[in-house]
Amino acid sequence: MTTVGIVNHQERQRHYSQIDNEIATHVEATRALYTRRNMLSPTCSIPAEVLCEIFAFAAPLTPGTPLIDPRHLLLLTQVCKHWREVALNFPHLWSIYDTGMMPKQFIMTMLERAKEHPLDIYAKVTNENQDLMGEFLSRLHQTRLLFMDFPTSYATTLAERLTSHSPTILQTLHLVGARPVVVHLSQSLVGNTPKLNKMVLRRCALPWRLPIYGRLTRLDLLDLDNLSPSPKDLWTVLEGATSLEVLKLSFSLRRRLYSVPPTWDLPKLVDLPRIKYISINENFCSYAHFFSRVRVPPDAHISVTTTLSARDAALLEGNLPPMSPDFFSLHRAEGPMMPCNTLKIGIYNGHIRCSVYDRHLENKRTCKHHDDRLEDCRIFLAYVFDYHIDDLEIISPFSSFCHGSPLISIHTLEIMVDQDYLGEVPWCVIFPALPRIQRLRASFNNIRSLHMIEALAPRSRVLHAPQLREISLELDDHTQDTTRLGECMADALEQRASLDVKLDKLTGNGFSMPEPYLSRVRCVVEDVQGFEEIIRFRWTLLVDKPTILARPKRTAKRYRGTLPIEHVEDLPSYEEGEVEGGVEVDMRDENIARLPPDEDTQDNEDGMDGAVARNWGKSCPGLREIGLTMGVLWGEKGHGSG
Repeated sequence: MTTVGIVNHQERQRHYSQIDNEIATHVEATRALYTRRNMLSPTCSIPAEVLCEIFAFAAPLTPGTPLIDPRHLLLLTQVCKHWREVALNFPHLWSIYDTGMMPKQFIMTMLERAKEHPLDIYAKVTNENQDLMGEFLSRLHQTRLLFMDFPTSYATTLAERLTSHSPTILQTLHLVGARPVVVHLSQSLVGNTPKLNKMVLRRCALPWRLPIYGRLTRLDLLDLDNLSPSPKDLWTVLEGATSLEVLKLSFSLRRRLYSVPPTWDLPKLVDLPRIKYISINENFCSYAHFFSRVRVPPDAHISVTTTLSARDAALLEGNLPPMSPDFFSLHRAEGPMMPCNTLKIGIYNGHIRCSVYDRHLENKRTCKHHDDRLEDCRIFLAYVFDYHIDDLEIISPFSSFCHGSPLISIHTLEIMVDQDYLGEVPWCVIFPALPRIQRLRASFNNIRSLHMIEALAPRSRVLHAPQLREISLELDDHTQDTTRLGECMADALEQRASLDVKLDKLTGNGFSMPEPYLSRVRCVVEDVQGFEEIIRFRWTLLVDKPTILARPKRTAKRYRGTLPIEHVEDLPSYEEGEVEGGVEVDMRDENIARLPPDEDTQDNEDGMDGAVARNWGKSCPGLREIGLTMGVLWGEKGHGSG
């Protein structure tokens, strides 16, 4: 079409419109061709039923499963026309909401697309989204999961909406208060929520006398502070919750109404026959009062974190074990398919940690205890006990599992005790409590190691741990003389071998065994490892004081910007006469070597020169390497044969 000679404005606009219409026609035809072409692609011809199954991964079918980025939902509608039609007609894809991740307008669009599909709502109430909260609460009749983080001022509105809108399909109710507040629900809510089985209350509480707790399979009471139930209220709640499978209590037994039980053997007030998992994070008195009055099944998984303050310790009467002996009842019972479990105990830095788990887990000992994983969890007990008193003699960390019949399911014992713990490790009580132990992994100081080996030696026809096949021993103090330990270990293993009870494997880490005893051990143990491991020590030279301090360290680090020199032969020497006197080295004196007073040495800010370093090498033949840095002499100490 030619436009030459068109000068009238109206005529020009008419031609513009004609051309635009022709362009739109061609664009639509091109789009239709692309659509036909895309339909030939396998991706764009997937049946709608299959696509819906794929889309379900973007919006998980399980309530409480974390969401993906909401922008990904929009991407599903932009692949092709077929995908868009399927996505827009799949209500479940648009039925999960999180106000922290999704803009308000996008949520309103999703609500339209969800139609009457059950909803999962994760909402934080703010002044800006009050109208959105009203829209959410008006749809309580189709809400399956409700997570509501709300300010104190919104508690009354929330209670009214929950009571009046009949959330008949509600399964999970998760309420989080900004500050501790009571949400006063009415009795009518019980009849309006026949499917409610999971409830989480954080910094908020419902009236404890409500019968709403009776149908729950999971109850979490978290950070209740002054809203904590009294013992009577708690027992009332638990007595009615006969279907309870998961119970979590964290800083929710704070009322100082709990007396410290003198013993764990008190009359039980509450029986929880269906409990699978209990998690408690409370002070020691509240925790002890709770478990002394509650009966749980032997196979229940238990996680406890508790603190014993000096005030609580003053209330204790007698030597109350930190853990209820009931925690170990499952591991005392005989059975046709006896499991092989590990008991791990650690005492360090004011903590006592005890866990029992399936031996085959090895280092993969984590479980979030989601409801769908409880049956597969192989962690039976996870206990953390924090104490803030100087002496723990009032409570013995070993008395819990040593009380009662032996733990026959325990095949591996891992134990670590640091030097700050002042109590004894009662091996003559521990070993009889673990008659089927096969592997022993221990880490503590020289004296405790010596006591352990002495307990393993046959005495008066008593042989502890007759099935023991493997020992791994690590010392936490590398400076102590281990001659007596080596002698005792050789004697004990030879005596056990004479009774035809031999070890298959012995591993030593962090210490050496003198050669005569190491040879004796190798004669009775098939596989001996360690005891000759090279451990690097680092000596820091104090320029103002001619003293060299020894500290165990795996790697030599830069000191004042100077790299260590690898070989003694490469170290420079001062001229003859500049450095007077020798170097006296006594590795047995707690690895402290002293230099004689010498002005030249003291004033030399480079520390020791090559001549002094070579004297070190001659005086201490166990040193494998010596390096010199600015004020630091470091080396590797070889153990064993030297």
